Amino acid sequence: AVIPTSTPPLDSPRVGSDTGKASRPDTGKTETPRPPDAKKRTEPTTPPPPSGPDGTISLAGTLPPGARITVGRQPMTNPPRMKIAPGTYPLRIEARGFQPFSQTVAVRPSAVTTVNVTMLAADTARATPPPVTPGAPDARCSQANFNRQNRNNACRDVDPQPLTATAADPPASCTGSLRPAQVLVRVSASGEVELAQVQTSSGCADFDQLAVALANNLSFSPATKGGTPVMAYRVIGIRPTRR
Repeated sequence: AVIPTSTPPLDSPRVGSDTGKASRPDTGKTETPRPPDAKKRTEPTTPPPPSGPDGTISLAGTLPPGARITVGRQPMTNPPRMKIAPGTYPLRIEARGFQPFSQTVAVRPSAVTTVNVTMLAADTARATPPPVTPGAPDARCSQANFNRQNRNNACRDVDPQPLTATAADPPASCTGSLRPAQVLVRVSASGEVELAQVQTSSGCADFDQLAVALANNLSFSPATKGGTPVMAYRVIGIRPTRR
């Protein structure tokens, strides 16, 4: 007689495995993770944009009245300071009678980035030249009052012209209404200020001192006599801004 044998069901797992697969013998070794592909590790990565609290852009120097200031695509509505998200921005300043000023500014979180602004006067080369008076300057042109009055063009045909803005923010100690400080300057034949002193006060001694310091750092196109650069005295007004 044939003795029947029992056949396990087809879906029964084999001995030693819960998944139906033959288990590997335990060797007691731990598999070492495969190191990442070296090529991927050397690929350059783009750093993420800066994040964090807003930073501040602060403009130092003199800003002409009515200057239009943009940081990126945003206008600076309350100069000379502006809070803005961290990042790198193009700064541009435009004002009538001055050449545009532009600079790239990097803003860091919770930090103040100071930008020194120097606005140069617009080119006046196309202006009609004044008549030239022949002869050398009068010997008395070394005297401040005589030179400043310049009667009959005795000392110069063309006055020295400032190439930078003649305005400044008044210090906090100056309250109330301020007038422009009238400063007498002596400008050399090379356009450098050799002397600066207050002729008429602004009404605040601290702003007067600031005006003299600013005048000493101004750049000028020199005066000329018969087409030759000469020394000249001139009174310029240093205007208080943000008043």
